[in-house]
Amino acid sequence: MGILKKELKNNFTIVNNSILRDMNLDIKSRGLLITMLSLPSEWDFSINGLNQILPDGRTTITSGLKKLEELGLFKFSKLTN
Repeated sequence: MGILKKELKNNFTIVNNSILRDMNLDIKSRGLLITMLSLPSEWDFSINGLNQILPDGRTTITSGLKKLEELGLFKFSKLTN
């Protein structure tokens, strides 16, 4: 197997390897979490907001978020005005 090397200069996300190696995370939830971590903190992290940038649809996003919530990696909350 070849060695992959890439020089990173900007616009990248550093992720703890424990997320990538967590056997409790399926590939869908892992990808969703990594995508969310790559977004700015002011992003609209609602299902609608994520649906705008992900091709998988609301059902897949919702089930991925539920899995992350079960594992304590995400928490649903409602904003009040």
